[in-house]
Parts: sequence; structure tokens; C-alpha cells
Amino acid sequence: MSSNGKDRKLKHSVLKMFSPEDYSFVFSSIEDSEKSNKISKAAEWTILWLKFKSLCNESGSVVFDIDDTLVDGSEKKIVSICRVYKIAQKLGFVCNIITARPESKENRSYTKKMLASHGLSDYEVLYMMPSKTEPTMENISFYKYNARMHVAQRHAILCNLGDMWTDHIKMPCAHKELRNRDVAECAILFVPGTNYPSIKLPGVY
Repeated sequence: MSSNGKDRKLKHSVLKMFSPEDYSFVFSSIEDSEKSNKISKAAEWTILWLKFKSLCNESGSVVFDIDDTLVDGSEKKIVSICRVYKIAQKLGFVCNIITARPESKENRSYTKKMLASHGLSDYEVLYMMPSKTEPTMENISFYKYNARMHVAQRHAILCNLGDMWTDHIKMPCAHKELRNRDVAECAILFVPGTNYPSIKLPGVY
């Protein structure tokens, strides 16, 4: 096969996995008929990204959501994303966790034990949403945005993983392309105003 033929085959293979949009910022959907495969593809891309950052001798933090990111609705670990967590730590990066689970002494204790049961430990901070905050999309997105800004005061954020658009975008969003997106989407994007990739995993209502 000629080099041009190999290039076309590779391009076709990549486009079957990733479907870029013609936006003013980087946005690529992760394509597959199976949710688990989308998550696995997102995880593999993220691992390659973190290895690249390590080769560049960069330091920083990887930010994770909990529900439908590190664990599923039954609190079983999502293996591919937990692998990202472990590899991030192995590469010397700091892990921070930002969840919309409401803050309370009991809930924090339970959540920490649940994470530890899946081998998810040694994170820098577990951010939990103030219990008096009404859990609207705007409030959740604002709380998570502020938590990321708090992380960014200590470290460069290398990537942000979460299943809800509120994990990535402060709402209401000024960019029309990011309004009213499907929660089930899986995508890699650089949210305007950020210099790190957001790994939007497929979510559920």
C-alpha cells in the first residue's frame, strides 16, 4: 500500500472514532454505538495527552468528577477512568476531585470511604458543593467553575473529566455552540478561555 493509501486509511480510522466540529475552538465528538466504548476511547486519548505533558516536563493537576465519571450510578468503579486517575498519579500529577455531592460531615466521610474502596486515594482536595446551594444547573456550574479556579491557583490544570456539561461550562454560556447540548454526548473540547482539554463523558439525567 502506498504512503498516501496508508494515510487515508489512518484518517478514516481516526474519523470513525473522533468527529471534529468546525467551531472557533477545538471540539471533537467521540463516536461509538456503545457508551462503554466511548468512555474507553476518551480514557485512552486522555492517557496519551497526559503522557505527552509528562514528556514535556510539565506539572499540574488532573480534575475529576465522581458520579458517572469515576463511578457509575451504582457506585461501581468505571475502570477506564480510574485507570486515568492512577496513571496521572504515576506520572507525578496531582489529582483533585470536584463533585456536586452536598457537603456534610456524614456525606464527606461516606464519599471518602467509597473512593478509597476503589483505590482512589491521595487526591489533593475533595471539593463538595455547599449543602445550602440549590442544585440548579447554573449553580452547579458556577460552584464547579470556582472550584477549578481554586485548583488553578495552585497548579496548572492539565485536563478536566466529567460527565455533565456543568462539569466544564459556566452557565449561562456565551458560546452558542455549547448551549443546550445533549448530556449523553461524549467529546473532547477546549472550552473557550481555557488552555486544557475538557473530557466530556456521556452522562445521564
